[in-house]
Order: sequence, then C-alpha cells, then structure tokens
Amino acid sequence: MFKVDGVKNRGGSGSRACGGSTAGRLYPRLMPHYLAYFIPGFHPWKFGDMRIYETWSRTFQETGGDAIAAGDALARAEADAAAAVAA
Repeated sequence: MFKVDGVKNRGGSGSRACGGSTAGRLYPRLMPHYLAYFIPGFHPWKFGDMRIYETWSRTFQETGGDAIAAGDALARAEADAAAAVAA
C-alpha cells in the first residue's frame, strides 16, 4: 500500500508518513496552548478570549440550542471585529 501511495518512509509513527515527526511540526500554532497546560496554576479561563464563548453561549441560548446559529453569530462577530480593526 505504501509503495502504491508513494510513501517512502514507512518506519516510525504514522505522523512520519504524513510528513512530520513530532506534534511540533504538525501543529506549530497549537504548541503554545498545549505547553501552557504545564504552567503551575494553569486554568483555561486565564488564556484565550472568553468574549467569544460568551457570544456563542448567549446566541445558543437565544436560539433554543441551535449550535449552527451560534457558530454563525460568532463568525459574524469576529468578522465585524476584524473589519473594525482594519478600518
């Protein structure tokens, strides 16, 4: 199967077959979030933007539990915020 797919490096983990050897290569933008977990006194609410969760949660409640509508409202709010920064 590897020969047919053109994969030359069959050894090691499956991640190597996809072109990377560590999570740091596969997900470089996620590594700071992952490593933050090991900071003494870590709590997820200390990191990130809780404003977006509040927007999603409020819309979710207002729409009677419609996660798609909540996601759309969040995307609109983020697009509006990006447009305000660019202007």
